[in-house]
Amino acid sequence: MNSSKMKNTLISVFHISTVSMANRLIYYIKRLPLIGKAVSDGLYAQTELKQGLAIVAALLYTVYRFFCKAVYIGLMVAFPLFLMAEDADPAARGAMFVHIFFFLSFLAGAVQAPKALENKPNKYICIRLVGMDPQDYTLSMVLFYHLSEFVLFLPCIIVGGILCGCSWVQILCMAISFPAFRLMGEALQLLIYRKTGRVLTTSYAIITVVLLLGAALAYIPTGMGFTFGVDRWIIGFPFVLVPIALGLASLRYIIRYPGYREAARDILIRDKLLVDPKATANQNRFRDVKLRDEDFTGENLGTGKFQNKKGYRYLNAIFFQRHRRMLTLPLYRRLMVVAVLFVGCGAALLLIPTFRPAFSQILSQLLPVFCFVMYFASIGERICRAMFYNCDISLLRYSYYRERKAILLNFQIRLWKVVQLNLVLAAAICAAVGGLVFISGVYWPIQDMIFFMLGIIFLSLFFSVHHLFLYYVFQPYTTELDMKNPLFNIINMVVYVVCYMCLQIEAVPSSFAFIVLGATVVYMLVALTLVYQLAPKNFRVK
Repeated sequence: MNSSKMKNTLISVFHISTVSMANRLIYYIKRLPLIGKAVSDGLYAQTELKQGLAIVAALLYTVYRFFCKAVYIGLMVAFPLFLMAEDADPAARGAMFVHIFFFLSFLAGAVQAPKALENKPNKYICIRLVGMDPQDYTLSMVLFYHLSEFVLFLPCIIVGGILCGCSWVQILCMAISFPAFRLMGEALQLLIYRKTGRVLTTSYAIITVVLLLGAALAYIPTGMGFTFGVDRWIIGFPFVLVPIALGLASLRYIIRYPGYREAARDILIRDKLLVDPKATANQNRFRDVKLRDEDFTGENLGTGKFQNKKGYRYLNAIFFQRHRRMLTLPLYRRLMVVAVLFVGCGAALLLIPTFRPAFSQILSQLLPVFCFVMYFASIGERICRAMFYNCDISLLRYSYYRERKAILLNFQIRLWKVVQLNLVLAAAICAAVGGLVFISGVYWPIQDMIFFMLGIIFLSLFFSVHHLFLYYVFQPYTTELDMKNPLFNIINMVVYVVCYMCLQIEAVPSSFAFIVLGATVVYMLVALTLVYQLAPKNFRVK
């Protein structure tokens, strides 16, 4: 395939993708409050404007991809490295950086998403509907994808490597061997498919094992202080010439692979009609909130205990009773983690006196860490999925359930339930930290202790409101169990990034607690106001 043909194919794919992207963007703009009413359907026919919107969207998507890679390097490589080897010299940290990045990205990352065998809507449109040549399309997209991955990862590798103490030789070897391993992974997937007819990544068990093994090999040896000499014997000069040669051989195999047409015909029919990955992913999203046989026991089916309740309070009481397993089990697991950490830290404080000074220093920086911890520990997102899948998806079809009074009353009842669950977790955390302070005998100013505990309580309130606010204002789930609202994901991502950035904050506990309290109060007031204004309009089946 010559460069001119590849260029024309990429331009055609880009045109189709951007038009589709622009149509989706216009669709979501029309659904925005106030702004959406001013946008007419005639905008869909404005080709030049749609191309401009699509280009902007493509640029934003490129920035998003780069941002995700920077967050990945920071969160998955640099952050664990500094936690495990904060006192190590720069040379040792550099070797550990190479080690972690190698097992996460060079090995595990190389086999989890083959571009040549993917089944995506754009591929289906271009090959099955538009009639593009499968070999031209697949080969063009594979080469473009791996080139763009290299370009976007390169600055992250350089900056991350420099900050973690890597030498320029290590950075150069990582940079040039990264695309080689990714091409090897792509070629391996094609080889397995040609020999067995199976797409390896459709086996979730295999991919899960590969990812877990990669994470274990990345972190466990690093925590124990050794790195297998990855930076010297695998991607160190001159040994890096071996993966480079294998990468070039893989590129040759990818270019000359003869079965792209057969693969496209097989995957785009079989997977589209029988094992649709999108439908499978949608089902998996709600798998953990499906009711089981044990949820329909006599105790859960009995409604006598709720005779004092009426209307929607009665409905929600029955709902929470029958979903007790999926509501309380995650809480019990979190409480168990708190208990294990309490026992472990308590034993360390009693048996290892040298741990006490470190614990005293940890106390002063504990609240910013818990901003990030509470993002994952709070119970809310799963409850919202359970509410939709097992209740709202059916009842929202009836007009009485969509009335303003019904929607807001249900929101109030559910919010109180989520708050109760999260406050139990917050109380356990406060009790555990207070108990450790008592055991250690470390001096912790009473003012800092009070502000810490208030911060934990307010964080539990924050995330209780956050998840229900997003659910009721944006209601992102569809009858096909898909997620169709980009604002839902954007706000969630912003909150995640803010919580992650809190890990980098070094502040006086009381002053940071004031920030947490103030931000929580402001967010909750804004969120509750938006719920009362927008939920009656937006909370519906899509």
